[in-house]
Amino acid sequence: MAEGEVNLKPDLAADLRTGDVATAEQGEGDCATVVEVVQAAGKTLQLIFAEALVVGYGTVGRGSSDLRSPEARSKRSFTAAYNVGDPKEHRLSIAVVPCVLVYDVGGSHIAAAVCFKDSYRLGTVVRANHPAEETSTAFVEVLHALGMKASEEVTGVEGAELAMPGPFDYDKGISWMKHKMPYLYGVNVSEALAARFGWKASQVRFLNDAAAYLLGEVGAGAARGVKRVVCFTLGTGVGSGFAVDGHVVTEGKGVPPGGEIWNVPYQGGIVEDKISTRALKSAYKERKGQEREVASIAHYAAGGEAEAVEVFEGFGHDLGVALKRLLEDFAPEVVVLGGGIARSAHLFFAATKTELQGTGIELRIAELGDNAPLAGAGVAWFNTEQ
Repeated sequence: MAEGEVNLKPDLAADLRTGDVATAEQGEGDCATVVEVVQAAGKTLQLIFAEALVVGYGTVGRGSSDLRSPEARSKRSFTAAYNVGDPKEHRLSIAVVPCVLVYDVGGSHIAAAVCFKDSYRLGTVVRANHPAEETSTAFVEVLHALGMKASEEVTGVEGAELAMPGPFDYDKGISWMKHKMPYLYGVNVSEALAARFGWKASQVRFLNDAAAYLLGEVGAGAARGVKRVVCFTLGTGVGSGFAVDGHVVTEGKGVPPGGEIWNVPYQGGIVEDKISTRALKSAYKERKGQEREVASIAHYAAGGEAEAVEVFEGFGHDLGVALKRLLEDFAPEVVVLGGGIARSAHLFFAATKTELQGTGIELRIAELGDNAPLAGAGVAWFNTEQ
């Protein structure tokens, strides 16, 4: 740990609380938000800051140094001293929490936030629609603007991790999508965004959006600490991801090619035919003779309409049967359900659990919602850094 001596303003007293701002006596705008305060022996406090530490001037090792310098920040932690009007000096052990900029690129919108390594918590989440001008330059500009806004009160961001749909070369950062965002086809998004931030290309990384959702729930959501997990996002399609010991797996016993289960042959068709928005809407039309969106069907089911109730119960049974058959070889401890349909889980959860009896599979509902891919991008970044 590097040593440093810093005189902080007297208002930085021993009764600091989460959310307080520690302000240096010297320097302009030298502050950091306290997110964790740990009382140690005597009057020693450990402060965990939300941002890379900016506390003014002092010494780092031998000689005088600005603690805001890249060299000082790279040490990530040091000991500082402050005076609160007491003859005795109180010492602080200060640790800087590593952080990364994370993105979730959806079909029509983009979300961004800063993810901090401690428990993969997110800062303020900012969102924007895709650019009206359908060019790669405009797209990268939206990414940059969102990143600047999400990190405007944070210093020391290590880079960026983006959750992107496919087809996409996640290692090289090149899009091969034609049906979605065709203006990105063949574009090296990694190099373009890195140039906009003034970073190296290696500081911009990518992962599949379904894998990001899974990692978010594994690292900070419903499947924290679980060894073998499968996550399904149920909506217009069926997204899936498989994880072992906190890492995404795309091959191996019981894992379909690429970890994608939507197109696996099932009951004369494919999985997506039975457990998706399309399946729910089709089942309702067969019973009622009317076309409704899933949210509307759920509304009528909650109101007691028999046909709507039957549709969701039937969906629950079909889902349970499919999970039992498709996951037998992988043998997950937990299956996490997310996506739009999972918002109506109370209408089909019991039926699915009935089908899974005796399998050893525990069914859970995703906890992080739309923020799961953002947290998952952070998990992926820090897993790589370890």
